[in-house]
Amino acid sequence: MSALNPAVLGTVERSSLSSLFYNAFMDSSLGYAGAAVNTSAGSVSLEALGYFGGKITIDDTEGRHEGLHGEELDAQKDILLSLGYGRKMMEPGLYGGLKVGYYTSSLIEEYSSQAIKADAGFLMDTALFEKGHKNIERRVYSPGINFGLSFLNMGPGVSYTERADPDPLPFMMKSGLSYPVRFDNEHSALFTADVTYEYVTEKIRGGGGIEYINGDTLFLRAGYCINYEIRNFTWGAGLRYEGFMIDYSMGLTSAMNNEHTVMVKYDF
Repeated sequence: MSALNPAVLGTVERSSLSSLFYNAFMDSSLGYAGAAVNTSAGSVSLEALGYFGGKITIDDTEGRHEGLHGEELDAQKDILLSLGYGRKMMEPGLYGGLKVGYYTSSLIEEYSSQAIKADAGFLMDTALFEKGHKNIERRVYSPGINFGLSFLNMGPGVSYTERADPDPLPFMMKSGLSYPVRFDNEHSALFTADVTYEYVTEKIRGGGGIEYINGDTLFLRAGYCINYEIRNFTWGAGLRYEGFMIDYSMGLTSAMNNEHTVMVKYDF
């Protein structure tokens, strides 16, 4: 979630290492590796993300790309290196975060561009609990609704040639709500909903989901995406053992193949 709202870094209680592989539709894929370090003044993250847009065969019968006709090239390669910081700003649970990244992109192994981007976010956590009889937690403040707001991909546009006008970064505003429900000391659930406004396309997208948690060990989730052209229903499962966690999710799409994501995380 810190990728969508850097304020989540402020809620980090233990340092962690994580990696992720995402197989999108067609032959595109995405890889991620990151670390978050918890300190008394907040949490700092260092992240690297790479996107591979698959292969493309150049049909250049008009000779615009000399020597490339019939060649199979990488359609697109993107790399993003980010440094983030988050902390609690105010009691009882207001968090803020900022992430700055260096972005580089190349098209058909011939055109390239670079840019600096930033993400900022806030998170209000009102689900405060205290431990009562038999160490079972009970809510002591508010209805427990958590609210987040983030501004993503802020920065100048990118241009792959000197004469081309810059293309704007896909700036978006994302807000979300979550509501935790604890049935007993072993069983709980988390209900979520979010709305995203994409500035460049002027589209509004949304989604909702539910996650079931058993003893902080087994995680089962399902969700539905609204106003997405390809993706609609998603589901996933995760297992945690001591400091290790592995998570798998699938997005059912209308494309030729579905989306698959595998994440591995270690808290220490």
